[in-house]
Amino acid sequence: AGQKETWTPWILALRQGTKVRVHLRNVMAGIPVSLHPHGVAYDNNNDGTLPQNVALSGGPPVVYQWLADTPGTWPMHDHTKIIENLGRGLFSAIVVKSPAEEQKLTRDYLVFMHDFDMDWIMGSEVPTGSGH
Repeated sequence: AGQKETWTPWILALRQGTKVRVHLRNVMAGIPVSLHPHGVAYDNNNDGTLPQNVALSGGPPVVYQWLADTPGTWPMHDHTKIIENLGRGLFSAIVVKSPAEEQKLTRDYLVFMHDFDMDWIMGSEVPTGSGH
């Protein structure tokens, strides 16, 4: 059997009130990508849904600016080819902690559940992946 690709989801851990700037450079051939955050404050130019928010393969990085204003654990995902890129593992988490939470918590546990059968999602009549 072939070697299975493994990856580690990106986790962006922030203190409440932090202003964050993310530079997204796309190295995937022919696949546009963006970052759409939840749980942080941003304007339309930084939400990952507009053409100017999209990082093209081999192009310049796209810069996003957000404010970590709401404590919690939030999803972040691509917003160009949502289903396809979720299947490629292009999702992550933003963890925003208040100063009080930072003092109380000594360890975090974050669980990602991800099991897409891309053949099924993309419309194949007979799924050929590992299930869903």
